Amino acid sequence: MRLRTAAPVVVLLAAVAGCSSSGGHDADPAPSAAGVTASATITKPAATPDDRAALTAAVRAYSAAYFKPDPGTAGKLLSARCRKTTNTEAYAAALSGAVSTWGHQEIKSLTVDRLSGDMALVSYTYDAGALNQDGQPWVREGGAWHYDAC
Repeated sequence: MRLRTAAPVVVLLAAVAGCSSSGGHDADPAPSAAGVTASATITKPAATPDDRAALTAAVRAYSAAYFKPDPGTAGKLLSARCRKTTNTEAYAAALSGAVSTWGHQEIKSLTVDRLSGDMALVSYTYDAGALNQDGQPWVREGGAWHYDAC
């Protein structure tokens, strides 16, 4: 592993770093006719083995594209929200910087921490521990899983 400068590391961490989100709720308050808030439970379908397999495949595909670097493929695996806020040229440069700094990395271990409906949190590790992700958010859009840690 070679470290050339700190700048690619900062760009990489800004582009790859996962953020934990606690925005999803299983119960949302619903107003009642009397103006008193009542709790309405929203039931989400249980995750299936196919859901986990598709999520795992998407995470691995994103990581492989990121460290190839293949910004076209990696960019398609970003959530719609992330694509709106991502500068294409800066993103491509971040991927190139990641490869020049860390080399071609492969996921060593991957755990689906939480999978509920169309949202998931995933943790995974690399040989380069600085790249490890803990509780990285993913979202299912149009039936496919997308990286949502922007």
